[in-house]
Amino acid sequence: MLMSSEDSEEDPCVLLQPTKKRKKTGRLSEVSKRIRHQSLYTGDPCNCKRFKCFTEITPEERKKIITDLNLMSGYNEQYAHLSGLISIHEVAQRRPRPESENPNPNDCTYSY
Repeated sequence: MLMSSEDSEEDPCVLLQPTKKRKKTGRLSEVSKRIRHQSLYTGDPCNCKRFKCFTEITPEERKKIITDLNLMSGYNEQYAHLSGLISIHEVAQRRPRPESENPNPNDCTYSY
């Protein structure tokens, strides 16, 4: 079977039909996920002695922080914002520990 010149001159630009994909909008799971990520709220006071969360920050500031977090588009943006607020510091003073096979000293501390 030899190919004639007529066969090789067929339309070289063949368009592929797009595949049918499920729509990503309008599903109940997408809507519930969006609501879940935009429904942050302040809980009960933690009464922590170290950070004094509810005494240092006024209720208006807390409300503004939560509102700003809820207005962010998604979980990844919220996570990136919160992880940007964490600062890493070297350990200031190391205490001597008894000899052990696998000491696990912390190289740094995290504050937020």
